[in-house]
Amino acid sequence: MSWVRLIALPVALVLAAPAFAAEQDGELKAAQAELRLALESLQAAGRAYGEARNEALVHVKRAMREIRLGMLDAAVEREHGPQYRHGDEGR
Repeated sequence: MSWVRLIALPVALVLAAPAFAAEQDGELKAAQAELRLALESLQAAGRAYGEARNEALVHVKRAMREIRLGMLDAAVEREHGPQYRHGDEGR
């Protein structure tokens, strides 16, 4: 179950991502890299771990998506300011 330890830190970082300031993109990029390693390890583990492996894959992919969205939100906030709402451009 070494893959459980492998994904524990990146998943914890993702859960804390909303609190990260925009200038901490480096930490998010590091978490992305760790999650990529975790994903590769889980995929290489084969099917012997059954549903536990599949669930871990789902969680890692979801964490990767959340990081991408968090970084996108931070970029939009840097560009437009914290009060920006998508679709408010013409108002």
